[in-house]
Amino acid sequence: MAVSRRQYDRASQYLSASLAYCEAHDLDISLPYLLAYSARMNFEQGKWNEAGEDVETVLRHPRTTPTARIPALRTLGHLRIRRGDPDSHTPLEEVRALAGPTPELQQIGTLAAAEAEAAWLANDRAAVVRTVQSAYELSRQQRDPRMNGELAAWLWRVDALPGRPTNIAEPYALEISGDWRGAAQAWKELGCPYEYASLLSWHGSDTEQREALAILEQLGAGPAAKALRQRMRAKGIRGLPRGSQKSTRGHPHGLTKT
Repeated sequence: MAVSRRQYDRASQYLSASLAYCEAHDLDISLPYLLAYSARMNFEQGKWNEAGEDVETVLRHPRTTPTARIPALRTLGHLRIRRGDPDSHTPLEEVRALAGPTPELQQIGTLAAAEAEAAWLANDRAAVVRTVQSAYELSRQQRDPRMNGELAAWLWRVDALPGRPTNIAEPYALEISGDWRGAAQAWKELGCPYEYASLLSWHGSDTEQREALAILEQLGAGPAAKALRQRMRAKGIRGLPRGSQKSTRGHPHGLTKT
């Protein structure tokens, strides 16, 4: 729950203590689940290489259960989307298969958010709406400020949000209210560099967009960096970096190193 609420300092303390306890008492069956949430935390904090290593450990572990495999695969798919790595679709489809015919709302919402981001990066606004709309209607039936806010924000970004939502997490509420700088600052304080850079890239001045580009390049967020670079060049901004070159790791999960 601390990871889900983006309380990363608290989550890190819990994870460190739990991992140490499991290792000391040979509780191998619990390790993959803990590492799956370590992967999610590292991913959200922009530590993408560490997230990839956590995911790989979970998926290779001989005692990994579906309970641990689902969040690990979800992070893997989202990480591939943001990096522009090959085949983000397969891990997300495996999540659906493992979740079964009646998946929990948590699975529906998190998959919709990841796939909406993929559609956004592909400049397919109609696909964002198709992906998110039904999940958002379901999520509104429960009190989940993060999920409701994330899905509402995707609809708002493509001018498809019906009404003004209430009880959503602060960064999303600020963005939807029109205070994108306040939202960006909230993301920065939470420790989420990709979200911070995204808002600067979409709405910021030339100087702020240069900052966003530097962050995206450092993260290895190839698709978002490429799109921003194109927009900046279209505005006549010169002296932009050409972009980092990435090489593919030779392991079965298709991650890349920056």
